[in-house]
Amino acid sequence: MRGRVTGFCLALALAVPGGPAFGREAKEQRARRDLAARSLLIALDDLDAGGITAASTALAANLEPEGVPVFAPLRQKLAAFAAILPVDAKAKAGSLARALILESATMFGVDAAPALTSDLDAARAVYKEHCRSCHGDAGAGDGVLAAKVKGGVPSFVSGPSAAKSPFGFYQKIAGGKPGTPMPGYDKKFEPPVIWGLAYLCAAFDAKPPVVEADAAALLKRGLSLEVLSRSDDAELSSWSADPALVPYLRLKAPFLRSIPRSSHP
Repeated sequence: MRGRVTGFCLALALAVPGGPAFGREAKEQRARRDLAARSLLIALDDLDAGGITAASTALAANLEPEGVPVFAPLRQKLAAFAAILPVDAKAKAGSLARALILESATMFGVDAAPALTSDLDAARAVYKEHCRSCHGDAGAGDGVLAAKVKGGVPSFVSGPSAAKSPFGFYQKIAGGKPGTPMPGYDKKFEPPVIWGLAYLCAAFDAKPPVVEADAAALLKRGLSLEVLSRSDDAELSSWSADPALVPYLRLKAPFLRSIPRSSHP
């Protein structure tokens, strides 16, 4: 299935003489590593120090062949970040977390954007059937079942979840949230459907666009699904150099078939 964690990128695979670094691993071990990689991305997105440490430990225990050194530098960065999270307010701004998410996603081959353009109407239909009862009609966390959820349901229009990128939403939707009623949908839906939900959730806090962007000009500047997926609203505003364009980039652009997956050849 595209869009799932599939293994190290080619450059890392070539780091081990004789073939791919993980070519001989058992299916069960690969599944454990894939789950740990997704758990790491979720923990980084949540600024969860304990989750980062647990996922890093699980990843280190499930690398094959034994002793492959490629994860060690990243693991050291993750450990340092987890250590400062509880005491350093600056770390909670999220810029370092986003850098570590990017590095981790690249290392473990996690897709940064959908391979196929998502469909907005399909995303809305899936949201209505599977998500609305908890998250509410407009993503405010006020669905009919929300009151029954211990600790409440996150709002997509205010608070920490409103600042997440579609990439962050994708990990949560695909993998679920252990210890909560939030299930993972990566076995139920294909990646373009989950990406559609992720784009939709990231757009709940956006008002209808008042600016109809020049898509051709934005494409020349490198607009891509990867840019739209990896960026939170502040980063999109900085990228576009016009905050008024953010609603367009959230609500319309991800569903345009003219937008390439990546700005890189």
